[in-house]
Amino acid sequence: MNEKKYDMLMWFQMFFALLVISLGLYCRITENYSLLPVVFLLLSVMLLIMGFREYQKTRNVLWVVFAVGISVVLISTVVDAF
Repeated sequence: MNEKKYDMLMWFQMFFALLVISLGLYCRITENYSLLPVVFLLLSVMLLIMGFREYQKTRNVLWVVFAVGISVVLISTVVDAF
C-alpha cells in the first residue's frame, strides 16, 4: 500500500490556506474588510510555497516564475492598500 508523504512545504501550504480561508470568511461575514491586505499577503505566501513545491516535483522553472509573478502583484497590492 502506498503511503502519502507529506513534506514540510505541504504542511505550510495547508496552514496558510486555512488562514486565508478563515480570514476571508471572517471579512465576508462581518463585512469588515480591514483585514483584506493581510489575506492578500498570506495568499501570496501560499502561492510562493505552491510554486516551490511544483518546482521540487517537476523541476520546471515556469511554475516558480508564475508563482513569484503573482506573489509580487499581490504584495504590491498590499503595499498600495496600506
